[in-house]
Amino acid sequence: MARFAALASALLGCALLVTAVLRAGEVAGDPGKRAAPRPAQTAAADGVPQFSALDVNADTLISAEEAKAHPGLAAIFAECDTDKNGVLSTWEFAEARSKLDK
Repeated sequence: MARFAALASALLGCALLVTAVLRAGEVAGDPGKRAAPRPAQTAAADGVPQFSALDVNADTLISAEEAKAHPGLAAIFAECDTDKNGVLSTWEFAEARSKLDK
């Protein structure tokens, strides 16, 4: 019984920790939105925004609408959307970023 109580306590602690980490990125009062990125997270040294800065709705994809925040990315969006699903995955964004660096 003591092992069960210890395991339950550890699982509860993990759940609370995960909840705290997830909530740290949310905007107070609106759990569907993330906090605004800090300036250091917004763009790399080459001026191309980081993936997380462009992924406004936090769905781990960059839509054509989200890509409009960076004119260069918007211009090559269709070319970089290799699977033609209308969004850029992290892999497709990495490829786009390498094209923008040139």
